[in-house]
Amino acid sequence: MTVSTGLVPISNVITSLLIAVGVSIQTIIIVSGIVVMFIAIYNLKNKKLRTLISS
Repeated sequence: MTVSTGLVPISNVITSLLIAVGVSIQTIIIVSGIVVMFIAIYNLKNKKLRTLISS
């Protein structure tokens, strides 16, 4: 069982509920993009970036 097996149905349910409540698809996409961006920034914040060293 992969992670996507559990997350995709949950994502579909949440999206369907938001649309049923009256939230526009554009708003859902914008908010989802912002959330993904913050998760990526948080994950990269404490990691050392690798540097290329030419010899």
